[in-house]
Amino acid sequence: AYKMNKRMFFVPGCVIGILMALFFWASPVRATEDFRAQALFRKAALAYADGQFGEAVRFYEEILVNGLESAAVDYNLGIAFFKQGQLGKAVVHYLRAAALTPRDADIRANLVFARGLVENYKPFFENRNVLRLFPIRDVSADELKWTAFIFFMLMGILFLVGAYSGAKGKRFATVTIFSVLLFAYFFSSAVMKSIVERGHAVCVIRTEARFEPLKEGTVYFQLPEGTEIRVLREKDGWLKIERSDGKTGWVPADTAERI
Repeated sequence: AYKMNKRMFFVPGCVIGILMALFFWASPVRATEDFRAQALFRKAALAYADGQFGEAVRFYEEILVNGLESAAVDYNLGIAFFKQGQLGKAVVHYLRAAALTPRDADIRANLVFARGLVENYKPFFENRNVLRLFPIRDVSADELKWTAFIFFMLMGILFLVGAYSGAKGKRFATVTIFSVLLFAYFFSSAVMKSIVERGHAVCVIRTEARFEPLKEGTVYFQLPEGTEIRVLREKDGWLKIERSDGKTGWVPADTAERI
């Protein structure tokens, strides 16, 4: 029995040990990166306060290039772009900030205001039937994934308890079934959110959608700056996009930016 228990705890112990080692090894590096990001953030704030919006954009983008994205950085970057008159870029970063903290009132207010300035604005592929079934509008993808993971872990614990202790009864069965259903619901919500938002992009400048990926191609329709679209595929520096009304066309890749 003693040998069996040692084997049971050996693998989990090794996994925990490796994770702790990685955490302590990565912590100093992360701390250094965070310190640099804070310094850049302060520089960007000072530049913005002085009306130097281009400099503020440069500092905020340097933070993002280093892989330290946050809702605050994207939100402030969106405001800086807006002050420069770059509506498309502002919408891009407001959307990225909203994806990280979807219930932030300031981010949502600025996004709504910016969208109101987009010529002929139409909502981005909003399916109200999907929104009724799944909590995907005001919940971030990470929140859905972590919630699903928690219930998955609870399922595993309940399974082990039932297998090794022989726990039975209506209460135990009810809790187990309830955890399975909640896991399925939040996992489905996370999958649905990724499907709904797949290919989400914004036209950062006014552009023309053509019937084929060629400069000489016939123009099909206009896309004002800030228009939200879905990218279907990419080919030779062109993007095949879909407008919210279902029309598709080809635009140069540098005229749109993915969320």
